[in-house]
Amino acid sequence: MGNFVRISKKFDIDQDFWELNPQLKIIPPFSTLYPKKNSSKIMWAIFFMCDPDEDDNLLFRLELEERKKVIEENYVEVNWEDETIAACLVEYPWSCLTSIQRALKEEKDSLVARSHLFRDTVPTLDKTTIIDGKPFNMKGTALQLDAMRAKTLKIYEEFEKVEAKFKKAKSEDARVYGGRKETLSEQGQI
Repeated sequence: MGNFVRISKKFDIDQDFWELNPQLKIIPPFSTLYPKKNSSKIMWAIFFMCDPDEDDNLLFRLELEERKKVIEENYVEVNWEDETIAACLVEYPWSCLTSIQRALKEEKDSLVARSHLFRDTVPTLDKTTIIDGKPFNMKGTALQLDAMRAKTLKIYEEFEKVEAKFKKAKSEDARVYGGRKETLSEQGQI
């Protein structure tokens, strides 16, 4: 899988992000963030916002705004509107994730957005109203919601394929020289 960003198996958010990933210091827009106060902690916050590997990043299970809140309340205050931080959030998936990780992130984000749409859209029926003495047909949402729900199983099956590719790539990445699997110690489990 070959991650660009290095996170040790037993990583600690108090480690300096830049020491673990010195190459990012010279890659824009991260190079602009690097000299700023608390930049290591802010990069960890960006990691928490963007990295879809829930083995390394449990915060990714939270919805976007909840992730921000948890980071702010428990780790570091972040000005999410800051141009440099916003640019880093956009760039992180492209510069720091593999194509499979990025696809997994996009699929997860899409499923969350779809879930919000179902939750927030009230089903309505088509109706006709009179506006300025003329009939006006207003389309309801019920048929569209039903059509979307009918496709939900297929969408989840596609997500499972992407997730399986991610897990396969991750397990292949865990192999070491000679084709053997990492020991429990090498995996950071003991």
